[in-house]
Amino acid sequence: MLKVCDDGVIIRLDGRADNRLFWWSLSLVLVGIVVAIACMALPVAYAIGSLFVFAVMMFGFNIQKHRAKSQHCFTQGELILTPKRFSINQIALTLADDAKIEQVGNWLIVKDRGLEYRFSGFADERQMQVARSVLAGATVQANQVAIRINQ
Repeated sequence: MLKVCDDGVIIRLDGRADNRLFWWSLSLVLVGIVVAIACMALPVAYAIGSLFVFAVMMFGFNIQKHRAKSQHCFTQGELILTPKRFSINQIALTLADDAKIEQVGNWLIVKDRGLEYRFSGFADERQMQVARSVLAGATVQANQVAIRINQ
């Protein structure tokens, strides 16, 4: 759904939410149980090897956890866009002049002030292009028939 409002647009994102940290933590719990059993039942060399595998997985989890702090993903909700500003799920942000907006696959990626905001769940390519243009600072005019981007 794309709706033109007074000074911007409202786009309904209908993507699939994904929580990678949940799956990482679930796999760490399962591997931790296997490692505990291996430490009790297997020879010392194998027990040390299983602990090493567990430590590597924890390192990977910490990398993902650190990445999640600086990367915010939005796949569902109402995305309210005005020139150089967005609001979604009670989170609003005015973009700096040097913010980078790019499209990678089905993701619209906004990099601003060391943080990365990812948007997915657009109904079609046109909605993503409108969102990109409005975030870049373009104003929107609506006719009864079509939407025109003024740059």
